[in-house]
Amino acid sequence: MAALAFGRVEGRTYGWVTSIRPFDGLGLSWDGGLSPAFVALAVAALLLAWFVRRQVRLNRAGSDVEPLMNTRLYSISSFRNGNIATLVIGLGEFGIIAVLPLWLQFTLGCSALQAGAALLPLAVGSFFASGMSFGLAQKVSVVVLVRTGLALEAVALAALGVVAATTSAPWWAIILTMFAYGIGVGFATAQVTNVVLAALHPHRRAHARRASRPLRRGDHRQRGGRHRTARREPATESVAHAFREAMASGVALSACLAAGLLALGVLATLLIPSERPAIPREAEPETGQLTR
Repeated sequence: MAALAFGRVEGRTYGWVTSIRPFDGLGLSWDGGLSPAFVALAVAALLLAWFVRRQVRLNRAGSDVEPLMNTRLYSISSFRNGNIATLVIGLGEFGIIAVLPLWLQFTLGCSALQAGAALLPLAVGSFFASGMSFGLAQKVSVVVLVRTGLALEAVALAALGVVAATTSAPWWAIILTMFAYGIGVGFATAQVTNVVLAALHPHRRAHARRASRPLRRGDHRQRGGRHRTARREPATESVAHAFREAMASGVALSACLAAGLLALGVLATLLIPSERPAIPREAEPETGQLTR
């Protein structure tokens, strides 16, 4: 994971395939040939492939070593399709959050405190929607709640893209879009794990949570590094104006792309059964066989 993070974050600095600038570290200098970012990504791919292959072998019957990941869970269609939907949802949900404070401060001229206050409605909407979702889950399918939340998120981010296209975006528009987005996050995030784990026997749910956690968290843990060099003091007013226009256009495009990914997430949830399968009251001992 360290090699993957380095390659993704530093590819623009040192080059994605060939080196464009020297890399100095650990007393060594890398100043030609393949980029260190490319090598890091290649090493990450090889190590991840080896890890998956080893886990598959350890999950076969007769192995005395307990695997870190129960890969047999992915043979269950609801779990596999649910994790695919979760990955798409994670890309759409967390991809835009990192750039919003930059846009608020560097384009709209907000202070750090004002930027935080502008994002507060997101947390408020998510807080109330999360609580409401558990009561609504007793009346409607949890998959319906997830789809509703994703649809709200997509609409809110599309509206944010329209707002961001105007550099003098009004505060009330930002607050409304953030609140609507927070409600969508609350509905979707609070129930998506239940959707993924619904078809699993209770004994297997701990393994399933560990197996699906990287799909939910793998992208947004690295978002800070990708934006760490965004702030540069413009030399002239014309450059500053061009910088603000470019930032506003970038946020608008990012919001629209995130809305598209969330709409794709809605389509991905169509692969998941709408009704939660019944789970026996008394769990029987695990036999190693998976039920589809």
